[in-house]
Amino acid sequence: MSNNIGITPVVSSMTDKEGAINSALGQYDAAISELASVDVSAGNVTLTAAQWTGAQVVSVTGATTAGRTVTGVASKRLIAVQSAAANTQSFSFKIGTASFTIAAGTIKLFYADGTANGLYAF
Repeated sequence: MSNNIGITPVVSSMTDKEGAINSALGQYDAAISELASVDVSAGNVTLTAAQWTGAQVVSVTGATTAGRTVTGVASKRLIAVQSAAANTQSFSFKIGTASFTIAAGTIKLFYADGTANGLYAF
């Protein structure tokens, strides 16, 4: 079993198994339904592990300067990256050397395979 979104597994020695299960379900729900917003107006952004595992969509705002980059995390997941409608410039989304351009006001779906350069666009 993989644990790409960092859920704590339930083990027999836990005293609060229900709490652990409820927490895990919350993490799973966030990973498939939440949105993380990142602002690139001040410069490039590297997503944190919490942003990467805690949202299904990353919405990028503040892309009004050319050449901005958002860097993902090298762990397995399906993730959508959205450029806000107010953006006037494209930006790059990358993991390692794999990089894709996202035009202002568009959204792309990606699969990260967990390797250093394993990013694929749909």
